[in-house]
Amino acid sequence: MRFMNHFLFSLLLSLAGLILFRPSWPLLYLFLGLVSGLLPDIDESRSFLGRKIRPVGWLLKHRGITHSALPVFFLGFGIWLVTKDFVFVYMVAVPYSGHLLLDSFTKAGIKPLLPFSRRSVHGPFRTGGLFDRMLQFFWLFIIAFLMVWAIQLFLP
Repeated sequence: MRFMNHFLFSLLLSLAGLILFRPSWPLLYLFLGLVSGLLPDIDESRSFLGRKIRPVGWLLKHRGITHSALPVFFLGFGIWLVTKDFVFVYMVAVPYSGHLLLDSFTKAGIKPLLPFSRRSVHGPFRTGGLFDRMLQFFWLFIIAFLMVWAIQLFLP
């Protein structure tokens, strides 16, 4: 999937987290969710985060270890040990996992159990294809609904 799909889906999942948990610092948690939803592509030197942190893209293969469940587990568990804040864990683990879910629908797919298994999970859709573009409009529709709901919750 392309950047915009990952960004919009991360926004959707982050807004859902804000609505569910109503954290005291919603903008911080929203930012955290957006960044974590883009984090798996840090291994791609042409991606949004990969351009900002180039050495990672040089060291890791795209859709390798960053596109597996291992980082989700370690990030989530590590954050839980440090903060004991379930909302913080949600805002990192769920958008990150959402990125992996979207990429699993592409022809390139992902290897979710790396480094323990090289078996890949992939779908029928081409990155940047019609489905990729149509999905963006679907996310926008749901985000508009969630934005109205979130604004009503957080504004006095």
